[in-house]
Amino acid sequence: MRDHVEELFSNAIKELNEKGKILSSTSLALIMLSRAEELVSRAGVNSLWYLAEYLDRVTKVRSSAILLHNIVREFLKRSNYYLEEAKEGNIDRVIQEIVKLRRKVINSLQALSAIASKRIENGDVIMTHGYSTSVFMTLKAAIKEGKDIKVYISESRPFSNGITMAENLEKLGIEVTLFVDSAMRYFMKGVNKVLLGAEAVTANGAVVGKVGSSLLSLVAHEARVRVLIISSIMKFSPETFFGELIEEERTTPNVMFSRSTIAELRKLGVKFYVPVLDFTPPEYIDLIVTERGIIAPQAVPFVVQELYGWPPEIFDVNELLREFKLKVKEVVMK
Repeated sequence: MRDHVEELFSNAIKELNEKGKILSSTSLALIMLSRAEELVSRAGVNSLWYLAEYLDRVTKVRSSAILLHNIVREFLKRSNYYLEEAKEGNIDRVIQEIVKLRRKVINSLQALSAIASKRIENGDVIMTHGYSTSVFMTLKAAIKEGKDIKVYISESRPFSNGITMAENLEKLGIEVTLFVDSAMRYFMKGVNKVLLGAEAVTANGAVVGKVGSSLLSLVAHEARVRVLIISSIMKFSPETFFGELIEEERTTPNVMFSRSTIAELRKLGVKFYVPVLDFTPPEYIDLIVTERGIIAPQAVPFVVQELYGWPPEIFDVNELLREFKLKVKEVVMK
């Protein structure tokens, strides 16, 4: 049994390391919950320690992905509720909590994409950037409603996941134009709307997103093209109300250049800096579309107040993980 648990855990961690930086945070959240359910369902009470370690790794692989942190926080806050039964060997409640959270993510995704698609009109030319599950589902909903749309999408370096987005949109029958990131302004003249996903939404209504999102929003603002952020309220960051900063993320130049090119340029003294995310200020954002409806960036504080109270009651994820591991140790050792 132990070997089986370790194999499941090892495969989950390997997947996390390979895809954790590239996937949209919504896709990563759904994978996380699926792997957590699989781990507990197939390995029982003895898997809880591995589950704790897995959740710890998840929060660290994408420190900026507030959706992951909020999901893990919600799961851990209820630990007393289901670990009491786990002491008796019953892990059904643990599985139910995981399934409930996955359903919550899926329901929010379906709701916000249905709302956002209503903002798309027949004949719209839309520009987007990177791969966003929320934006993809919104465009898919618009197609199901019979709307004829065209999409411009930048390649979205450094991971070039705009290419994946273009491939998936083309499969829906959408006319897609893929272009280099530096041509955002060139193509903006024929665009009606800009749709962007989010990694996080901060206290002042700013949005953390795929690097290049801020530039695209600035170009759209200059051209008087409306910018819509498609984001679940589970991506709103309550920590930023207390001055916490969302960490900047970078990646290695290997994802963009060959080893020989990197080595040669470094000999010449060239330095590499490859950011993964950037911040879009609220003044470049027209609307944020959530599963609870459409709000202005300036209304984010009121939504956070409704969700977490005032002042917001925030439980530190790292502290909750430490407490969870102690409780799990009691359960497993029993």
